[in-house]
Amino acid sequence: PSDPPVSSLVRTERSEELKFLKASAHAAPVAVTDPPSQGSDRARQAAQEIFEEVRERYFRDFDFDYATEKLQQARDLNPRDVDVLALLALAWQHSGNYPRIKKLFAESDALASRLSEPERLKLDAARNVVMHGDHRAAQQQAFKYLKLCPGDLLGQWLLASAEGELGN
Repeated sequence: PSDPPVSSLVRTERSEELKFLKASAHAAPVAVTDPPSQGSDRARQAAQEIFEEVRERYFRDFDFDYATEKLQQARDLNPRDVDVLALLALAWQHSGNYPRIKKLFAESDALASRLSEPERLKLDAARNVVMHGDHRAAQQQAFKYLKLCPGDLLGQWLLASAEGELGN
Protein backbone atom coordinates (compact mmCIF):
# COMPACT_ATOMS: atom_id res chain seq x y z
CA PRO A 1 0.00 0.00 0.00
CA SER A 2 1.20 3.50 -0.78
CA ASP A 3 1.52 6.25 1.82
CA PRO A 4 -1.18 8.93 1.87
CA PRO A 5 -0.24 12.29 0.34
CA VAL A 6 1.35 14.79 2.73
CA SER A 7 -1.51 17.27 2.17
CA SER A 8 -4.04 14.81 3.59
CA LEU A 9 -1.86 14.25 6.67
CA VAL A 10 -1.65 17.99 7.28
CA ARG A 11 -5.44 18.37 6.89
CA THR A 12 -6.01 15.48 9.30
CA GLU A 13 -3.61 16.94 11.89
CA ARG A 14 -5.20 20.41 11.59
CA SER A 15 -8.68 18.89 11.86
CA GLU A 16 -7.68 17.05 15.04
CA GLU A 17 -6.21 20.27 16.45
CA LEU A 18 -9.45 22.18 15.77
CA LYS A 19 -11.52 19.42 17.36
CA PHE A 20 -9.29 19.59 20.45
CA LEU A 21 -9.63 23.37 20.78
CA LYS A 22 -13.41 23.28 20.37
CA ALA A 23 -13.81 20.40 22.80
CA SER A 24 -11.53 21.95 25.42
CA ALA A 25 -14.05 24.65 26.23
CA HIS A 26 -16.89 22.15 26.74
CA ALA A 27 -15.37 18.81 27.70
CA ALA A 28 -13.81 17.39 30.83
CA PRO A 29 -10.30 18.64 31.60
CA VAL A 30 -7.50 17.24 29.51
CA ALA A 31 -4.34 16.37 31.43
CA VAL A 32 -1.13 17.83 30.09
CA THR A 33 1.73 15.37 30.24
CA ASP A 34 4.44 17.91 29.40
CA PRO A 35 6.15 19.73 32.29
CA PRO A 36 4.41 23.07 32.89
CA SER A 37 7.28 25.08 31.38
CA GLN A 38 7.15 22.99 28.22
CA GLY A 39 3.39 22.60 27.77
CA SER A 40 2.24 22.27 24.22
CA ASP A 41 1.34 25.42 22.34
CA ARG A 42 -2.09 23.93 21.73
CA ALA A 43 -2.72 23.44 25.46
CA ARG A 44 -1.49 26.96 26.30
CA GLN A 45 -3.70 28.44 23.59
CA ALA A 46 -6.75 26.49 24.75
CA ALA A 47 -6.13 27.51 28.37
CA GLN A 48 -5.84 31.17 27.36
CA GLU A 49 -9.05 30.97 25.31
CA ILE A 50 -10.89 29.55 28.31
CA PHE A 51 -9.44 32.31 30.49
CA GLU A 52 -10.59 35.05 28.09
CA GLU A 53 -14.12 33.65 28.03
CA VAL A 54 -14.26 33.22 31.80
CA ARG A 55 -12.77 36.64 32.59
CA GLU A 56 -15.52 38.38 30.65
CA ARG A 57 -18.28 36.33 32.25
CA TYR A 58 -16.71 36.55 35.72
CA PHE A 59 -16.56 40.34 35.81
CA ARG A 60 -19.79 40.87 33.85
CA ASP A 61 -22.07 38.29 35.50
CA PHE A 62 -20.17 37.40 38.71
CA ASP A 63 -20.73 33.74 37.90
CA PHE A 64 -18.21 32.27 40.36
CA ASP A 65 -19.28 28.62 40.03
CA TYR A 66 -18.92 28.71 36.26
CA ALA A 67 -15.59 30.51 36.61
CA THR A 68 -14.08 28.00 39.01
CA GLU A 69 -15.16 25.03 36.89
CA LYS A 70 -13.78 26.45 33.65
CA LEU A 71 -10.63 27.84 35.25
CA GLN A 72 -9.87 24.41 36.68
CA GLN A 73 -10.07 23.06 33.13
CA ALA A 74 -7.72 25.80 31.93
CA ARG A 75 -5.34 25.08 34.81
CA ASP A 76 -5.29 21.40 33.87
CA LEU A 77 -4.28 22.42 30.35
CA ASN A 78 -1.59 24.89 31.44
CA PRO A 79 -0.73 24.77 35.16
CA ARG A 80 1.64 27.74 34.97
CA ASP A 81 -0.74 30.25 33.37
CA VAL A 82 -0.61 33.16 35.82
CA ASP A 83 -3.84 34.69 34.50
CA VAL A 84 -5.68 31.46 35.22
CA LEU A 85 -4.09 31.06 38.68
CA ALA A 86 -4.88 34.65 39.72
CA LEU A 87 -8.48 34.59 38.53
CA LEU A 88 -9.05 31.15 40.06
CA ALA A 89 -7.83 32.49 43.41
CA LEU A 90 -10.22 35.45 43.11
CA ALA A 91 -13.13 33.17 42.26
CA TRP A 92 -12.37 30.90 45.21
CA GLN A 93 -12.10 33.95 47.46
CA HIS A 94 -15.65 34.95 46.55
CA SER A 95 -16.87 31.48 47.45
CA GLY A 96 -14.84 31.44 50.69
CA ASN A 97 -12.71 28.49 49.62
CA TYR A 98 -9.54 29.54 51.47
CA PRO A 99 -8.03 26.03 51.85
CA ARG A 100 -7.96 25.71 48.05
CA ILE A 101 -6.51 29.20 47.69
CA LYS A 102 -3.76 28.38 50.16
CA LYS A 103 -2.95 25.17 48.28
CA LEU A 104 -3.04 26.98 44.93
CA PHE A 105 -0.50 29.57 46.04
CA ALA A 106 1.68 26.93 47.71
CA GLU A 107 1.77 25.05 44.39
CA SER A 108 2.46 28.26 42.48
CA ASP A 109 5.52 28.91 44.67
CA ALA A 110 7.20 26.02 42.85
CA LEU A 111 6.74 27.98 39.61
CA ALA A 112 8.31 31.20 40.88
CA SER A 113 11.76 30.55 39.47
CA ARG A 114 10.30 29.92 36.00
CA LEU A 115 8.08 33.00 35.84
CA SER A 116 8.93 36.28 34.18
CA GLU A 117 9.03 39.45 36.25
CA PRO A 118 5.57 40.56 35.07
CA GLU A 119 4.12 37.12 35.85
CA ARG A 120 5.62 37.17 39.36
CA LEU A 121 4.31 40.69 40.00
CA LYS A 122 0.77 39.75 38.91
CA LEU A 123 0.74 36.53 40.93
CA ASP A 124 2.14 38.27 44.01
CA ALA A 125 -0.43 41.06 43.71
CA ALA A 126 -3.21 38.46 43.52
CA ARG A 127 -1.75 36.62 46.52
CA ASN A 128 -1.62 39.84 48.54
CA VAL A 129 -5.19 40.79 47.66
CA VAL A 130 -6.68 37.33 48.17
CA MET A 131 -4.63 35.67 50.91
CA HIS A 132 -2.80 38.26 52.94
CA GLY A 133 -5.00 41.32 52.68
CA ASP A 134 -1.78 43.32 52.20
CA HIS A 135 -3.32 45.88 49.91
CA ARG A 136 -0.36 48.27 50.06
CA ALA A 137 1.98 45.56 48.70
CA ALA A 138 -0.66 44.49 46.16
CA GLN A 139 -1.03 48.09 45.00
CA GLN A 140 2.73 48.44 44.48
CA GLN A 141 3.01 45.10 42.68
CA ALA A 142 0.00 45.76 40.44
CA PHE A 143 1.30 49.24 39.61
CA LYS A 144 4.73 47.86 38.65
CA TYR A 145 3.03 45.12 36.65
CA LEU A 146 0.88 47.61 34.72
CA LYS A 147 3.96 49.68 33.87
CA LEU A 148 5.33 46.55 32.17
CA CYS A 149 1.99 45.36 30.74
CA PRO A 150 -0.31 48.37 30.34
CA GLY A 151 -3.91 47.64 29.52
CA ASP A 152 -4.07 44.21 31.16
CA LEU A 153 -7.61 43.98 32.54
CA LEU A 154 -6.83 41.61 35.40
CA GLY A 155 -3.85 43.75 36.41
CA GLN A 156 -6.10 46.82 36.37
CA TRP A 157 -8.65 45.03 38.53
CA LEU A 158 -5.96 44.01 41.05
CA LEU A 159 -4.76 47.62 41.26
CA ALA A 160 -8.31 48.97 41.62
CA SER A 161 -9.15 46.38 44.27
CA ALA A 162 -6.04 47.21 46.30
CA GLU A 163 -6.64 50.94 46.00
CA GLY A 164 -10.30 50.53 46.88
CA GLU A 165 -9.37 48.73 50.09
CA LEU A 166 -6.83 51.46 50.88
CA GLY A 167 -9.41 54.17 50.29
CA ASN A 168 -7.52 55.70 47.33
